[in-house]
Amino acid sequence: MLDNVSEEDCFGVNPIQRPKGGTIVIYNVEDVATSMDVNEKETVLKDLRCDGYSWGKCEKTVPCERGRHSFHYSRHKDEKFKINKAFKRIEVRNVNISHVLFHYVGDEEVAPRGVKHGNGKDRSILYVRTSQRTKADVTKMLKVGLPSHTVYENVTYPKDDWFGTRNPRDLKYVQNVKQNASSFSHNSSYVVYIATS
Repeated sequence: MLDNVSEEDCFGVNPIQRPKGGTIVIYNVEDVATSMDVNEKETVLKDLRCDGYSWGKCEKTVPCERGRHSFHYSRHKDEKFKINKAFKRIEVRNVNISHVLFHYVGDEEVAPRGVKHGNGKDRSILYVRTSQRTKADVTKMLKVGLPSHTVYENVTYPKDDWFGTRNPRDLKYVQNVKQNASSFSHNSSYVVYIATS
């Protein structure tokens, strides 16, 4: 299905935001990876799934002759933890994951407006996946030695359709990335020390 896709068929390198039911979008995974400066195709797929909706777990994955289909259903607007099958996203990718297609089916009006995931105590709030590019941008700036509040200001964009999923949810997000990076660095040094002693 995706073996003969031309560049004219592809959407671009940024994920579409809150598309309507009936929308079909094709991405060239390698072009997106180049724009993100990453090599892992799974990271690219995670980023492309940042479409502004809050999805339930993958209901099913169906292998097909030259790839696979995955089905994700929207959360319910009122009963937030229930799956609402009136709106779904079908993801189709070929075997070598050179291209991925998203088909949005149903009534997008049933999908709730999610918020940034904050690991809050209020489990009734749905969250919208934050772009993988956000963490990469934050990490690069922290490596240069910029303070957390400066990094937060530099990676926060006007809240238009695309940059809404690019923004870190708050300053704490940047501080967590910094803390995790320093923990990883400390643990790596410890492992190297043990291995060489």
